[in-house]
Amino acid sequence: MSSPQWTPNAGMPFPQMPSTPPPPGKGPRGKRMAIGVGSGVVVLVVAIILVVTLVVTPNHRAAQAAATASAQAAQEYQDAADAFNSASQACTAANSSLSAAITSAQQAAKTDPSTMQDPTLIDKVNQAVTTAQGVKNCTPPTMANGTDAITQQTTQLAADTQTVTSATSTLSSASSAVTASVSAKQQAAAQAAAEAAAAAGRGSATWTDPDGYVYEISWSDMKLTVTIDPTQGKPGQLVLEWQSQGTVTVTNQTPGKQAPDIYLIFAPVYSTSVGTLGRCSTGDITLAGQDVWTYSPICPAISLQAGKSGVSQTIGVGASETESATSVASTDSPLIASTNDSPNDLIAQFENPSGWAVSASNMPWDFTDGSYCFGGQGYTCWVGVSDSLAG
Repeated sequence: MSSPQWTPNAGMPFPQMPSTPPPPGKGPRGKRMAIGVGSGVVVLVVAIILVVTLVVTPNHRAAQAAATASAQAAQEYQDAADAFNSASQACTAANSSLSAAITSAQQAAKTDPSTMQDPTLIDKVNQAVTTAQGVKNCTPPTMANGTDAITQQTTQLAADTQTVTSATSTLSSASSAVTASVSAKQQAAAQAAAEAAAAAGRGSATWTDPDGYVYEISWSDMKLTVTIDPTQGKPGQLVLEWQSQGTVTVTNQTPGKQAPDIYLIFAPVYSTSVGTLGRCSTGDITLAGQDVWTYSPICPAISLQAGKSGVSQTIGVGASETESATSVASTDSPLIASTNDSPNDLIAQFENPSGWAVSASNMPWDFTDGSYCFGGQGYTCWVGVSDSLAG
């Protein structure tokens, strides 16, 4: 009897083995492994994010904030230190300024009160000096360590500096007031001198000649200039060369009549004799109620024909004629003074007369007798004087 043959798939089913095994992870278990590994990656990522978010980032921000605060504190400290140094320098400079102001004010206090318009300012300067000397100098301290402490020092330095500066300002004002007072008096004196010179060089007078013609005579800008030539003159003498000039106007006031030209002489007059002049001196006379000293008209005087200087022989009714007159000393009629006189003083005195006096005539002057206003005919002496002498 033969053995029975087994035939695959005959009868009971027999499991078939796959010809190729599945790749890893594709089977049911592989899927679970993949899912498990994937879940672990997600958890890890989330954990990292949480660490960065909850730990790393706050720590980094805190470090940054700390660094910023440290830099700001360092800058504030530096700014405070710079301000302190500047305040210290200003403090030292204020002390120097105060010292210089005290010295200047002490010098101003020595000003001659007579040269000031307001002499009481000297007392004010002395008071300011006394007050300033009692002001405590500004003293910079050693700089502190902390910013707040340095700032407090700087504030105090500024206050101390202001105290010193105020004292300096008060002193400077007091000193300047003295200087201004001296200047004001000088200006006032100069103005007064200018006004006096103008008054001395101008004037007016009315003269009626022997024939009844009436003339209004006015003059302005009368001036005398004197120079000295040291090479001229005899030993022991000073020779003064002079030039006198001015503007003269003559108006015919004769009712309804033309008037003939007239002849005028303007001579400078002085309150006292000038130097030790030799010739030309006429001595002490009285003009406008004042004792004055004048000189012969052939010396520092202006002699002119008022009208048309010889071109016209008459002045029309109510008409005026103006002449710009100049006289220069001739070589045979200089002013002679002694070498004992100071040349500069002599010139200054001679160039500043108290005024001018005018004499008038209806005929040419004849000086041959040397008498001028002390004799002769045809003229009237001292028909008028400058405003400065008229009072």
